[in-house]
Amino acid sequence: MDSANRDVGIYAIVSEVRDLLYIGSSDHIVRRWIAHRSQLRRGIHHGKWLQRIWAKDGEDTFSFVIIERLSVGADLICREQWWINRLRPALNCDVPAGNPMMGRKHSPSARAKMSAAQSGKSRGPRQFSEAAKQAMSRAAPRERPWLRGRPMSDTQKRKLSECATRRFSDPSFTHPTARTIEIDGTTYRSVKEASRILGVSRKLTRDAASAGHLAPKKDRGAHHPRAKAVVVDGIGFDTKAEAARHFSVTVAAVTYWLTTGRAIFA
Repeated sequence: MDSANRDVGIYAIVSEVRDLLYIGSSDHIVRRWIAHRSQLRRGIHHGKWLQRIWAKDGEDTFSFVIIERLSVGADLICREQWWINRLRPALNCDVPAGNPMMGRKHSPSARAKMSAAQSGKSRGPRQFSEAAKQAMSRAAPRERPWLRGRPMSDTQKRKLSECATRRFSDPSFTHPTARTIEIDGTTYRSVKEASRILGVSRKLTRDAASAGHLAPKKDRGAHHPRAKAVVVDGIGFDTKAEAARHFSVTVAAVTYWLTTGRAIFA
């Protein structure tokens, strides 16, 4: 969704049963709400109070509302703090917007635990023991063991440079190791050559080489095998992606619409 069609501003997650609020801000409110809901459903939301009430009362007791729309580039943190100071939301664990430790200090026990966790750790580049280095060396790929630790000669460098120059400057250049392929009875020197002559992508060319023929044009853009037809706002679509393109929104926004029945991006 481009900046002209997305909602930017301050939102609230409302517990309708307990009349409690969680206030946040985002430059992409639809995407942020989907992230909140996903974390709450999985029980990993950073707001412990919001997570507990969500788990106890259920998802159906919550609603998501936009309380102020702002322009792109606005100071979201400043406006979020203004709304927090005004409404005093009970479900916000961090009253200072943006930085949860703003104006707060760690307790001596917390500082001691953090110090113990960092004790003995190097502050510079990571150092490996000799045994670890040898194990990584044995596990490293050995396609060209004869080149390991050996610098290339000037002749080798010149040949590689010439090959690379021809590869990118001459469209008809074929790499010496390229394999010939056959599609619809025609032999091509490489996948690159067949792709250029047939006017299709290299993926389609490789698929055609495996099948022996090029798929009809109408079958090349076939939908994913697991794609399902959907109905959005009374209009039928073959896939969610097709619906997203029609409404100029993201697939995530279409998913939210289908799940809740509310198009907050409208």
